[in-house]
Amino acid sequence: MAFSYSGDPSSSDKDAVRFEIGDTVASAPIFQDAEVVWAILAETGLTAGQPTTLDTADVYRSSARCFEILAGRMAAQADSTVGSLKLQYSKSAQNAANRAKQLRDRAIGMNAPYAGGQSISEKEGFRQDGDLPVPLFTRREFDNPYAGAGGVAASWPDYGPPTQ
Repeated sequence: MAFSYSGDPSSSDKDAVRFEIGDTVASAPIFQDAEVVWAILAETGLTAGQPTTLDTADVYRSSARCFEILAGRMAAQADSTVGSLKLQYSKSAQNAANRAKQLRDRAIGMNAPYAGGQSISEKEGFRQDGDLPVPLFTRREFDNPYAGAGGVAASWPDYGPPTQ
C-alpha cells in the first residue's frame, strides 16, 4: 500500500486533498494514494494531475467524499468500553460526516450562480458599456407612440434599455 505526501498541497491534486482532510502523516495514513485518487475521479471525473489541475471546489468535493468514506468506516465499528477506556466511534463518525457536509457546502457556495441586473446602478453600468450586444427585445418595443401612455404604468420608473 502506497502513501505519499510532499508537504506542498499546490504540488498535486492528491496532496491538496490529503492536506484538506488532514491525512499528512506517513506513519499513520488514513487513506492510501489510490483511494485518494479514486475519490478525486469519483467526484470530478478527472484523474489527479501533476501539477494541480483541479479547482478549489473540486478539491473540497473530493475531500468531502473522503470524509464520507471515513464516516462510513467508523460507523461500521461498535462503541466499546474496557474499564475506564471508552472508544466512541459513533462520535468520530458523526464528526467526519459533519466535516464532509461543511466541505460540500463550501464547494457548492463557490459555484453559486450569478443573477445580474438586480440593482439600478448595475443596470446603468450595462447601459454605458458600449461592448455589450444589442438585445433582441426591449421594453415598450411594441408601444404605439400615437396612443399615449395612461394609467398606473405611466408613473412607474423605467429601468429598461435607453430609447433611441
